[in-house]
Amino acid sequence: MKEQRSVLARSTSTTDEDNVDALLTVREVATQLRVDATTIRKWIASGMIAAIVLPSSNHPSKSGHRHLQRRIRTSEVDRILHNSAYVGQK
Repeated sequence: MKEQRSVLARSTSTTDEDNVDALLTVREVATQLRVDATTIRKWIASGMIAAIVLPSSNHPSKSGHRHLQRRIRTSEVDRILHNSAYVGQK
């Protein structure tokens, strides 16, 4: 529930910071678009969604795997919401 509030708070903000896109996590975008986070990752890999890879995300985790942390701009989410080509995609 806390995660949903933060997504809504970021997407409905009306301050001077509106000129700067907020960066959302894959999970936050998936929640907004009502799809699974795996779908968002597939869309990023295929180039359907532009994402930013955080520089600190290339460090190995405790298990030794490298997990890239991606962020998606709110303007990119808005573009997807207004583009009918994404409706029904998985």
